[in-house]
Amino acid sequence: MILYGSNTLTLFVMRNTIIEKSRRRLLVLTIGTLFVSLFGGGLFALNQWQSDKQYQLMRREVQMAMQQGRYDDAIEQLTHGLAFWPGDSLLLQDYVIAQKHVRDSADQNLTLTIEVLSRSMQSNPHMQQAAEQLVSLHMVSGDAAQALKVADFALEHDPDNTQMIKRRALAYIRIGDFKQAIDDVDQCIVNLPTDYDLYLLRLYLAKLQNVGAPLMTELVASWRPHLQNEAWYQALMGVNCRLNQLHEQAISWFTQAASQKLDDPRLIQLLIGQLDSLGQYQIVDGWLETVDVQQMPTLLYDKAWRLWQNKSDQSLLKLEHQDQPAVMALQIFACKRTGQAQRGDHLLLRLANLPSTTANRNWLKLIHLLVNDVDSHPLQRIEAARQVRMTCSNHDLAEVVLAQQYEKLGEQEASLDVWRTLSNTTPRWTMPHLQQSRLLLETDHPMAAAAAARKALACDPRSIHAGVLLIEALLRSDRESTQQMAHSVFNDMADSLSADTRLLLQARLFQPLEVRLSVDQAIDQRQVITPETWLELAQISLERQGDWHDACLAQFEQHHPITPLWMLLKAKALQNEGQDIAARELINQTVQSQTLSQPEQVLSWQLAQAKYLTTTTDLLASHIAWQHLLEKYPHTLSVCQAILSLPRAQCQPQLREQAVRQLKALTGPYAIRWRYEQAALMLDQSRDNTALSQATLLLHDALKCSPSAMNCRVLLMQCLQMIGSEQGVLEQAHAILNIDPYHPQAMEILKQARS
Repeated sequence: MILYGSNTLTLFVMRNTIIEKSRRRLLVLTIGTLFVSLFGGGLFALNQWQSDKQYQLMRREVQMAMQQGRYDDAIEQLTHGLAFWPGDSLLLQDYVIAQKHVRDSADQNLTLTIEVLSRSMQSNPHMQQAAEQLVSLHMVSGDAAQALKVADFALEHDPDNTQMIKRRALAYIRIGDFKQAIDDVDQCIVNLPTDYDLYLLRLYLAKLQNVGAPLMTELVASWRPHLQNEAWYQALMGVNCRLNQLHEQAISWFTQAASQKLDDPRLIQLLIGQLDSLGQYQIVDGWLETVDVQQMPTLLYDKAWRLWQNKSDQSLLKLEHQDQPAVMALQIFACKRTGQAQRGDHLLLRLANLPSTTANRNWLKLIHLLVNDVDSHPLQRIEAARQVRMTCSNHDLAEVVLAQQYEKLGEQEASLDVWRTLSNTTPRWTMPHLQQSRLLLETDHPMAAAAAARKALACDPRSIHAGVLLIEALLRSDRESTQQMAHSVFNDMADSLSADTRLLLQARLFQPLEVRLSVDQAIDQRQVITPETWLELAQISLERQGDWHDACLAQFEQHHPITPLWMLLKAKALQNEGQDIAARELINQTVQSQTLSQPEQVLSWQLAQAKYLTTTTDLLASHIAWQHLLEKYPHTLSVCQAILSLPRAQCQPQLREQAVRQLKALTGPYAIRWRYEQAALMLDQSRDNTALSQATLLLHDALKCSPSAMNCRVLLMQCLQMIGSEQGVLEQAHAILNIDPYHPQAMEILKQARS
């Protein structure tokens, strides 16, 4: 019993010990598991907290960068962020917004943007915002096939996305598949019958497929029950007639639509654009007078822009700007034009107090540079105008600024490109046509200049400026018929011309004896002639080998202080008479005396001296004079331009090369001329494959900046001829003829291609 009891006690103790150990082990295991769980969860929570903190920090930095206009910095942050959070819609939205504002996004960031958006779509195929932006970017890059693939992929996940179907239709149009494009547009019309852009697109597609006028009319008639009102039906009928060259019927339909009481700004803008393009300016002006633009803010800018074009500054200033920055900008410039500085400053202050949006900041910066900062460089103004162009919908005034500032940089072809764009967007405004005519005349394209002057006269038959440009352009042409036409236009306009303009045209049109009689008559009658006219008359006399330059130079010297141009023309007159020594003495003595009395005008006098030396046989003296100017005035644009305008035979390659380098530094990355000059210099020095390829790339870059740069196209055409690219040569010839239909070299190339 004792043994049994002892054993039982032992077993009991052992059992209790085992149970106790198990309990302790279980407790330890439980606590350990709990600790590990808490520790692991804590680490996960800590990592998550750090990730969220990094995300919020990055978002704050991005928002700050975008508010300050540092879009490049914002894109760099967002690119890293989207690598970690590719499906984040907020990051993607900021990325899309930043890309719309970044400088040269189409060139510098297009590849990167496509890569980021593609990665976001792979992470989240349902992200329609990424898909829509990606399709648009592929279209910008010219890859319509890839845009089509992205659109198809997106529509697999959201087949009812009407906007994506519309984008796919545009991609089909780009690759020439009009049938599929029509199917997509028809589907969009069914899904969204109030989107009137779809009806217009459908009409253009019908025209592209060469559908006859009766069938197109039936198509518009079939839409009639689905349209919002009768005016839209009449407007679409007008577009249909215009596409089929039935202009009188189109005007009738548009006029009917305009006669109704309209409250749809989109329809009104369509009618304004169509009637303008058909030359019905009076109808549009009268109509806009009756439209209450205060109730339709989208039309306020249209009215303000027209008043600014017509120089109706008082009417423009009476408009309530409704805090629209583009309208306020027009009013500020109207104040400047009318001398109302105080009112302009008040408007500028109002603009500065508007919400700090990108558009408002860009307009404020541009206006400040033009109105207050008179010492700002043209490159600063160009950059500000480009920012307005990229971020604002109504940027016509910025385009005008851009054209003017390009010309201040000596970039005539870039300026021409902007004026061509403006003449298409504002067909009733004579200014773009006049500027095109003048620039084409300066760059030696007389027949294209005549065509632009005729368009200006079509807009305003009473325009004296357009008539004068037409006469000058016709005179520059070598054709006998155009010379006769110039005389005819002059006879029609003679009575309405000022004495100065009449004398200048006579100097170009008439025989030297007749011109001399007119000049003598003006002197005897003491007609009021401007000093610039006397010098220009003398210059024409020297060019035409006339005999009235001495009288004109004497008149100038008698009534006005002498200028560098007077000195240069006087020396050339002596040179023509064989008095080279007297001409050189005149130049040296005048420059010496004038630089002492007018030290601020030293550059002007030395430039005239260098130009004179270029006309002599003393090439060494000419080279030394230009080299001195280039080294003494490295930041002066006029010196570089003057050197690059010299005949190539009279300018050493080293001097031209130095001028090109300085021109590049002065005119910036978007300039055209330094690219052209550098390409021409390369081809002068070598015609091997390396030089040809480098020159071709430079010229392609120039044409990407300014498609209207005809000199670049001509030089590129020569490069392509040497390379042996017949197709490339034909493409450039066609592009040149689109700008100048009478270009002899391009016409000859196409003539040879046909034969």
